[in-house]
Amino acid sequence: MARFRRPARPLGRRTAFRGGSFGAVLLALGACASGPELTLRGAGSRVLVTVGQELFAEYRADGPRGPAVWPVLAPGGEPMTRGFPFFAVDGESQDQPHHTSLWFALADLGGVDFWSGPGRIVPAGPPLLDQVGKSLVQPCEWRAADGAVLAREQRTLRFSAGTDWRAIDLSVALRRDDGELLLGAGAAGAALRLRPVLALEGPGAQGRAFDSQGRTGLRAGSGPARWVAHSAVVGGELHTVALFDHPANHAEAVRWVVRGAGLVVAAPFAAAEAAGSGEAVVEPVRVPAGAELRLRYRVFVQRGDVGADGVAKAFAAFAATAR
Repeated sequence: MARFRRPARPLGRRTAFRGGSFGAVLLALGACASGPELTLRGAGSRVLVTVGQELFAEYRADGPRGPAVWPVLAPGGEPMTRGFPFFAVDGESQDQPHHTSLWFALADLGGVDFWSGPGRIVPAGPPLLDQVGKSLVQPCEWRAADGAVLAREQRTLRFSAGTDWRAIDLSVALRRDDGELLLGAGAAGAALRLRPVLALEGPGAQGRAFDSQGRTGLRAGSGPARWVAHSAVVGGELHTVALFDHPANHAEAVRWVVRGAGLVVAAPFAAAEAAGSGEAVVEPVRVPAGAELRLRYRVFVQRGDVGADGVAKAFAAFAATAR
């Protein structure tokens, strides 16, 4: 069951963040606490994130359906997510244009589909940068096709890096002040669409998938789990990409949607059938007016052989951080 709370401050105001929340991961992976220099540079509706001289990621407030992050690059510069719909790459599929690299959306908010339907998540101003906390805050409005604002959101992305790893924390705070916020069942949430080499099926697929419960291959993510990871040899080196669901999001492990073509979704309001368990559909979540639903995720990228044990250690460090 997702949890919500009364917000400490209104959405849309800049929040000050402090660095160091990823220190446990630095220790867990044996990285130097100082690490390479990470810089955020705003350019209109976009934010370039670099580590030293390398591009790490680009935040795009102007994504086709809402804010997204593309590209997401591993240490050394190999892309981890699909280029389409931002960029056409030879050999990549161009299906499902709502699969926008790294993003968050829901299939039923107030009865409107924001995943692949008419709903749009619209920036309510430019992203606000915090160079100390290596983060950005994006106020958003969730609008129906007629322009009605069904929810307001404060989306925060925090970026971290080491010599051989990268991480992006995605935090979502949703609320509605003029009435109840109703969240129905749907196979949507925090999502990645991986590049073909990391996928399990399709042209060029060489990926291996595994989750926190020890399931592998096409069974990874077929039931509740705390994380799902994919690995493959990319550019001559083994790379691993994992999506973590913070334990504070739910009383129990979240359901997932994992597809052979490279889609990975931590779906907080998914019906059990969507994850293949055959259980009853979950009840809608009702957030009282003025209360705030908070969800937090992390994308973890490792260059080199980290394995399931290494991913589990990185998840444990994330789980230990304050929400």
